[in-house]
Amino acid sequence: MSALVVLAFFFTSCAALDKALKMTSPKKMNHLNIGMTKQEVISVLGSPDSTAAPGNGVEFLRYTLDPWNGFWDPSATEAYFVRLVDGRVDSYGRVGDFDSTKDPTLNLNIKNR
Repeated sequence: MSALVVLAFFFTSCAALDKALKMTSPKKMNHLNIGMTKQEVISVLGSPDSTAAPGNGVEFLRYTLDPWNGFWDPSATEAYFVRLVDGRVDSYGRVGDFDSTKDPTLNLNIKNR
């Protein structure tokens, strides 16, 4: 009987841990939309790990999300950002997904011979 109780506890604990870790999955970012309010973002992703507000109505919410694949690996965690402009989502993603220092245009130089 006690072995059955231990097994039941083990499996319910694993299921609870699995559910808790999946709550921080990067897939939750798929539920964000441009134009959402800060409160709507927090209701989807939870409280951010940190925030930054460089000014001009811009605010960044930083989240550390774990691509849980059945094994917890601290090195697999990634930083995700949500950028709010005047209180509304302007962009979101990983570092480099929306790097404003990169020129978004494509320069094609074709030489006619």
